Amino acid sequence: MQHLARWRQAGLQTPRLALNVSPRELEMPGRRYISALLDGLSEHKLSPDQLELEITETALLRNPLLAREQLRVLADQGFRIAIDDFGTGNSSLELLRTLPVHRLKIYRTFVQSINASPQDQTIVRATITLAHGLGMECIAEGVETIEQPQLLEDLGCDLFQGYLCGRPMELVDFEALLHQARSEADPAASPAVTPPTFTPVHHHRIGEGATVPSTFEQLDLLRMAFDTADDTFLLLQVHLRHDGHVDDLLILEANQSACRYMQQEREAIVGQSMLSIFPQMQHNGLLDLFIDAAENNTPSTITDFAYQNHDLFKDNRCYDIQILPTKGFLVVSWRDVTERFRAARSLAEAAALYRLLTENIVEVVALLNSSEQVVWVSPSLQPMTGWQQEQ
Repeated sequence: MQHLARWRQAGLQTPRLALNVSPRELEMPGRRYISALLDGLSEHKLSPDQLELEITETALLRNPLLAREQLRVLADQGFRIAIDDFGTGNSSLELLRTLPVHRLKIYRTFVQSINASPQDQTIVRATITLAHGLGMECIAEGVETIEQPQLLEDLGCDLFQGYLCGRPMELVDFEALLHQARSEADPAASPAVTPPTFTPVHHHRIGEGATVPSTFEQLDLLRMAFDTADDTFLLLQVHLRHDGHVDDLLILEANQSACRYMQQEREAIVGQSMLSIFPQMQHNGLLDLFIDAAENNTPSTITDFAYQNHDLFKDNRCYDIQILPTKGFLVVSWRDVTERFRAARSLAEAAALYRLLTENIVEVVALLNSSEQVVWVSPSLQPMTGWQQEQ
């Protein structure tokens, strides 16, 4: 990053820098790797979109749920994400379509024999089609002959890399290449164009010895708050069919209350379909409420919803549920209000019984408010005094 910042300050037009990401870095506790990246960018006054993070397909398979969570956070911050050496692992299409990937890089083995092997050509064509269908760019690795680029272009490949473009070089040689590119673009040696500036994120003091937490520290604090909350929280991704209607709801995040409720660890819950855990949603009307909120982008609040006949619950329970749709996702929270519902029902039953008793006794019973005004009187008032209840 230090070199990238220096080149930009010198007015050199630098390409996006690609960094290899190892599984160990993604698995660092507390998202330390992500925090270190953001701190480095802030220190050198760079923006995340100047970096492209490459992770191999085999590294994704080591811990796919964790990798997906980390990559989503990185993509949300503005980093470009690329899958390197695609074709060497056994990643599922389900995993691939849920990853925030911008580029798919075809493994060099399939590219090197593309002109001589119909099988490799078929694999490359299918990979390009897959990448474009998922909204990704496709890059072919290992291009070394002049025949390969033309065939890749005919197949629709966006970019290629390999020895035909250039071999690895020392830092000083790369800097010379950047200076040469600027000279060719500006033969008159006009003053260097000031590169675009980006506002770094700084820690501003709000008190003696106190600083504003970084973005990921704030996220960790927020997650901690959610995890200690009694209410159950879920983040759902809305999967749509080709006709625009909801096909499925995928669980992306769950707090500890939700994990206890579902009697599973977070790692086992994340990535599952909501219907696989709560199949009764299809029959009790709850799924329709979720779909309506997602398709119409309308928040919904349901009170005293009775959820019946579920394996997780020993008896019928009652819930207050909130559904908040936002950009293809649903934030869902619910609270078990069974005891409140039962208490309210018991109170209503007791009130009805008390009213029944007072309507059938000889004595006059009156109910006064705090201002000593009569708000209700028993029917026995009329035969005793001749007054109507309305009077």
